[in-house]
Amino acid sequence: MTEARVVFGSAADAVPTTWEVVRGVAATRVALVRHGETEWNARGVYQGSRDVALSAHGRAQAAALALRLAPVAFDAVYTSPLARARETAEVVLAGRGPGGLALVAHPVPAFGEFGYGAWEGVAPDERRARWPDLDARWSDDPWTVTPPGGESLAALAARVLPAWNRLLGEHAGGTIAVFAHGHVNRVILLHARALPREAFWSVAQPNASAVLLDCRPDATAVSG
Repeated sequence: MTEARVVFGSAADAVPTTWEVVRGVAATRVALVRHGETEWNARGVYQGSRDVALSAHGRAQAAALALRLAPVAFDAVYTSPLARARETAEVVLAGRGPGGLALVAHPVPAFGEFGYGAWEGVAPDERRARWPDLDARWSDDPWTVTPPGGESLAALAARVLPAWNRLLGEHAGGTIAVFAHGHVNRVILLHARALPREAFWSVAQPNASAVLLDCRPDATAVSG
């Protein structure tokens, strides 16, 4: 298996050329992208289902990522319905469509971010003070935690992975982009790489990053 090439939002970096071979339901290439930074990201505040827009820095990150992904031709593009993912897609796709128009990104509700419930919009210090045990367990063993009024990671996987597999099947032999969120992408990458769920926090997902995945039904993924 080739190594994943994580593409950061910096125009100064080299153009990505390496595709990581992972398991999939069909032979499909996917650029899996996390949205650019928001003001809440910068403050360490959980956004979850809240519709927070990109910051000026986040839009600059997306513009840099657009340069990095320019050599990759997409047959179709999909995005979370949340603004931060949609805006990232809009910046990256500007000028890629017919006649120099933006390539259209299709929203997929299943790719909306993990629902943090009562934790959404709460400052980190307040969150730790109000839910000390849950917050500590979220860092140590996130699969055992359901934030108050939120969802579990198992529930997230149950809505994300069927949509992911459907897109691979619909675009067999093609190349697509998916613009989503940190936890959505982690769940996809654990599945694609056949990693144990304990590896959740080890899957890097910086803002405005992309991983290039060559999904193959006969791929032998490596656990670690």
